[in-house]
Amino acid sequence: MFKTIDGITRFRGTYNDGYGPQAHLRVRHTRSIFFVHGRYWVIIDQARPVDNKEHLYEVLFNLNSLTPKPKATGILTRRRGSNLLMVAADQPNQTVEVTQGQIEPVLRGWKRGGETVLPSPTAVVGIRRHGPATVRRPAASHPWQQKNRPRHRSNSYPSAATGTRVAVKVTCPGRKSLVLK
Repeated sequence: MFKTIDGITRFRGTYNDGYGPQAHLRVRHTRSIFFVHGRYWVIIDQARPVDNKEHLYEVLFNLNSLTPKPKATGILTRRRGSNLLMVAADQPNQTVEVTQGQIEPVLRGWKRGGETVLPSPTAVVGIRRHGPATVRRPAASHPWQQKNRPRHRSNSYPSAATGTRVAVKVTCPGRKSLVLK
């Protein structure tokens, strides 16, 4: 699904074919991306397992910054020119880290550099859950220049109007709050 209404472009897609070797980890993953024109992006990931086991859900974002700083609920890049602030809605059992050139226990934090593969900073936002409950993980991604670091919060809550989907309220100082579903 792709549509634009009132200065917000939205895309939503679902992956349902399994993860891991031989796609044996069966999880229905839906990602919604909202672009609030000229301001920021909001990404909402939802994952629903088909079993009652414990799962670790991780979202990875490759960063174009040599020194990204993990914060309690997000990642902040600091370099000359354009930067990025990623803020994940705070949730129980959530971890935020930056990895680079990792080989074990899984391969991550790499990028192609011409004909070679190079270590690359990668933001990893993880959450551990038990049972078949749907995991909802919203994150806001806000570009900024060195002199005007954005300050905003994202809160998530189940949307009564959409059943299992999640709604996110994004609040930026000096601007009207938005609720995205």
